Amino acid sequence: MPTGKIGEFFWAQHWVPGSELLITDVVRALRTHILGRRAVNVSWDSGRLSPSLSGIFERWQIQDDFVITPPVDDTLISDWPRSACGWDEWYFFRSIPKTISLEAYCNWGGMAIDDWRDLEFTGLNLEQQLLTHQPELVIAEGHSIFVIARRQEALLDFASLVGEP
Repeated sequence: MPTGKIGEFFWAQHWVPGSELLITDVVRALRTHILGRRAVNVSWDSGRLSPSLSGIFERWQIQDDFVITPPVDDTLISDWPRSACGWDEWYFFRSIPKTISLEAYCNWGGMAIDDWRDLEFTGLNLEQQLLTHQPELVIAEGHSIFVIARRQEALLDFASLVGEP
């Protein structure tokens, strides 16, 4: 499983053709790292979870046109939402930033997370985005599933999930 760093953040990626691993599996496996956090949806089926659809989620909020979960509890983890196509990306925070301006990385087709610098020409500077917003954890599903975390322990749990040492 490829791993690395983006500034002060650690990342790991699972990219296996035909893998049945879903973002919901990763959320459940990283339960201890996200309980009590709030999550911001950055990508939902390659777009964003529509604020008009968020009414179906009781206690969810909208800020800067992003849908935000209430504090994550066991019930939410068990029923974690996933779009039909699975191009989803979530940022998990201890406290939500005053201003949210996030771009999804998972929507860049076949880009591996270790190619993050290749997108700087598009205006997506992933390192700067992470430093500005300071998430505890990012979990995303596209062609691959990747995790970005402030603490390496989350990557160890992700590696256990995918059966990597």
